[in-house]
Amino acid sequence: MVAGGTVLVVDDDEVMRDALATLLSGEGYEVVTASNGREALDRLGETEPCVILLDYAMPVMDGLAFREAQKADPRWSGIPVILITAHHLTAFAARSIDTLAILQKPLSYEALAPLLERACGRERREEEAPRILLTSRRWRA
Repeated sequence: MVAGGTVLVVDDDEVMRDALATLLSGEGYEVVTASNGREALDRLGETEPCVILLDYAMPVMDGLAFREAQKADPRWSGIPVILITAHHLTAFAARSIDTLAILQKPLSYEALAPLLERACGRERREEEAPRILLTSRRWRA
């Protein structure tokens, strides 16, 4: 197991998925990816993530349908989810998904890092300050 824990990244945008995988691997997390909710359910049978980064709008099975299936299975219902989306969700929709947090795309690592640390039980040292901001289309220093 990697020091940071395992993160399941679920997003149909290949650029976003790969960028998150690269970033999180560099920060000490093991990363498992899936391109939709159905694939993510398969991955849950293969790994034990400490947190799931979940896109809201995806083909095959969207984030809401995945979350409902996840919560219905006692093996996986306790895994916290951070929803990542380009959509503006109403407060009702956000509550119905029942997540640790909802982050708007483009993501900033400064917003994501403390949520990952909280979910995975990892404490950040001062010298580990975030170095990269992440957007869905490009990296920025």
